[in-house]
Amino acid sequence: MSLAFVFPGQGSQSVGMMSALAQVSPVIEATFAEASGVLGYDLWQRCQEGPPEALNATECTQPAMLTAGVATYRLWRERGGAVPALMAGHSLGEFTALVAAGCLDFRTAVDLVKFRAEAMQSAVPHGEGAMAAILGLEDMDVEAVCLDVADGDVVEAVNFNAPGQVVIAGTAAAVERAIDAATAKGARRTLRLPVSVPAHSSLMLPAAERLRDRLAGTAAGRHGVWRGRQDAHATRPDPQELGQATAYAGLLGGDGTDDDSRRRDPDRRVRPGKDSDGFESPDR
Repeated sequence: MSLAFVFPGQGSQSVGMMSALAQVSPVIEATFAEASGVLGYDLWQRCQEGPPEALNATECTQPAMLTAGVATYRLWRERGGAVPALMAGHSLGEFTALVAAGCLDFRTAVDLVKFRAEAMQSAVPHGEGAMAAILGLEDMDVEAVCLDVADGDVVEAVNFNAPGQVVIAGTAAAVERAIDAATAKGARRTLRLPVSVPAHSSLMLPAAERLRDRLAGTAAGRHGVWRGRQDAHATRPDPQELGQATAYAGLLGGDGTDDDSRRRDPDRRVRPGKDSDGFESPDR
C-alpha cells in the first residue's frame, strides 16, 4: 500500500496548535524560528498565545499553516517515518506539499506565502469577505442558492470537498444570505470558516495575477515529479509553469477556468478550479 500525505489549508489553525509536538522534538520550534526569521515577527508566539483574531487573519494564518505542516513532516522524517509516495495539499497546503516533496525551499515558500496572504487581503479588505461550509445539500442546490441570493454581490460555491459538503465564498453579506437560504432549503449544518478572505472566489483574481507574476521568477527544485490535473504522468513544469499553475491553483484553482464538463465529472469530487495538486516524493 502506498503512503500519501495531504496537507491542510486555512481554517485548520487554532491557538496553541503544535504545542504537544513541540514537547516531542526541538525540530518543531526550530522550524517556526526559521519562518519567523523570514516574516519578521515571532510566529511561534502568535500561534501559542493568539489572540484568535490575529491568528485567523490570513497574513498570519497562511505562514502558520505552512510552517506547521513542514514542521510536522520534518518530525515525521526525524522519527523514521517513511517517505510518502505522493504529496498533496488542499489550497495553501499545495505550498507545503511542494516543500515536503523537495520542489521548493522552505524559506522561499514562507516568503511566497507571506506575499500571497498580503495580496489576498488587499484584494478584499478585512471584514468584507467570508467563507462558509454547507453540509447536507446537493452540489447543484448550493450553486443555485448562491445564484438566487447574490443580488449583485459575489457568492460562489468554491470547494466541493465531498458529497454533501460544499464551501462557499464571497462578500460577507452575500455569504450570510446564502447561509440563511441553504438552511431554509434543508441544509443539515452550516459553518462559518475562521478565515479573513473569500478564498477561491472570483474576488481573488487580482491576487492570483499578482502571485503569478511573483512566482514567475521563483526558482524551483529539479527533483520530484509534478502530478498534473490533465495528465497524472506529466513531468513537472519549469519554474515559470510552476508559478502560473500554483498561482491559480492556490487562489482560484487549476488554470483559472471552471470548465463545467470537468466539474461535473462524478469521479472527481475535488474539481478543477477548486482542487489540490499532488507531487510525487523525490525518493520515489
